[in-house]
Amino acid sequence: MTLVASTDLSERLVESTTHWAGKLLLTTFESITLTTFTPRQMRSLMATSSMDITINAPPEDVWAILADFPAISMWVPMIQHSCLITQETSGVGAARRVQIAQQALIETVTVWEPQRRLAYTIEGMPPIVGIATTTWTLQPSPKGTRVTISTEIPSSRNPAKRFAAAKALERMSLAARLMTTGLRQEAATRGKKVAQ
Repeated sequence: MTLVASTDLSERLVESTTHWAGKLLLTTFESITLTTFTPRQMRSLMATSSMDITINAPPEDVWAILADFPAISMWVPMIQHSCLITQETSGVGAARRVQIAQQALIETVTVWEPQRRLAYTIEGMPPIVGIATTTWTLQPSPKGTRVTISTEIPSSRNPAKRFAAAKALERMSLAARLMTTGLRQEAATRGKKVAQ
């Protein structure tokens, strides 16, 4: 079962994000999809969400921003600090630490396909949630680059764990919204610098 965000849900996301992240950058999205727990997902025990936007820049420019793996705090306002914690600066195995308010997360690259796809695991969330995975997918489009960010969080048949996964997925969806906004703004800023 897939739900497309309604105006009411969007307003709640904005209110919650403003409270949670402190500063919200508003943007428009082609689609926001929050996936509920279907019987098939219950068998696979994963909760997922995805979001699509189009950025007015070619895939290589968008990739250059994502591929600067330790610099995420430069374009995502809710991240106060980010740094590498491995010798690898890019590619599978590169890992960064990100600081969001009082929470430190470790993000480790699991997929690195230049100009196409970047995926990483996220550790440091509450133990009941486990390890999440975020995937960025880039596709050329007539208007620039179609960017999809998706998140998977382990779920369970256990009601408490299902609830925790749903709440974590809600927060991760808000974070995805801020990240895509930041990515779009960073691509626009870099595009202006190149044009000068």
